[in-house]
Amino acid sequence: MRSKGPLWLVIGITACLAIACLVLFWKLSHLPSTSLGPVLSHNLSSLENQEPAHQTVESVDNLTGRLKAKLEQNSTNGEGWALLARSYVELDRHAEAIQAFKKAVEILPHDAQLLVDYADALGVVNGGKLDTQSAQLIQKAMEIDPQNTKAQLLAATLAFDQQQFTRAIEVWEKTLAGHAIEPDLVKELSANIQEARSLQGGSRSLSTDLPDFSKQFDPSLRGTVSVEQLLKIRIDPTDTLFIFARSTEGASMPVAVVKATAADLPYSFYLDDAHSVMPGKNLSEAKEVVIVARLSKTGDAAASTGDLEGTSVSVKPGSREVKVVINTTLP
Repeated sequence: MRSKGPLWLVIGITACLAIACLVLFWKLSHLPSTSLGPVLSHNLSSLENQEPAHQTVESVDNLTGRLKAKLEQNSTNGEGWALLARSYVELDRHAEAIQAFKKAVEILPHDAQLLVDYADALGVVNGGKLDTQSAQLIQKAMEIDPQNTKAQLLAATLAFDQQQFTRAIEVWEKTLAGHAIEPDLVKELSANIQEARSLQGGSRSLSTDLPDFSKQFDPSLRGTVSVEQLLKIRIDPTDTLFIFARSTEGASMPVAVVKATAADLPYSFYLDDAHSVMPGKNLSEAKEVVIVARLSKTGDAAASTGDLEGTSVSVKPGSREVKVVINTTLP
């Protein structure tokens, strides 16, 4: 039931350890002038080498301070401010998060996930209440991306708080029908719907009125990567194979990445939200993506001259049998 706490706290953002990895990926002494994407991509392969013992709150707090100092020298980096804001959230420093979110939104006003994360932080600071500013942020996010899960959940919570029970039920049921979400959240939403129906005077049994939506949509991607025959002679079995999904909208930062070797080709790949590399940028929330497969002799995820690459057609999350043919040599 909703009395157990704010609904958005159920979905969270990302574990503190993930934030630590991402901040470490960003080479603070060489902050890019426009985007985190190239540096994050450049350092994807180092994720496996991070030692858990170093992923402490203290280290994240220290790195966050360095990150803020760099951003103050380069105040136009929207993705940097967004990363700083989300780091503050993980450290329960929500008042500071709000200031960073404000700067990020000024630079990236059309990022739906950023808008709802900002609204979420405002709600926490306001004691669990979504105020007028939060409502405006949520509405804008819904206009930009009606399928954003967190935007839907916050919109439903807002409607419930305003006693717009029919609207809240409509949004919750849409969320259940359109997303693959955790079983615990399915139960939470079902309980919320039952409570809302009771309050509007139309309580009905969930067992007969609500189907089980939890397994109806699987946003993962599956497919195969192969190599054009003429390029096979240029491949060494030890070459590193990077496969990543890139949204066709917004920033070019991958929303999911997996790594293999040339010896695995032809390779059957699987990508889902567990392969995400940046908080708030998940495969399940992308409208369409392209799958890029790249062979690197250096083991570096950043594109280099001489790398071999192939790209799929645009596909929607949940697609199966996606075909990627590596057929191009990068200049």
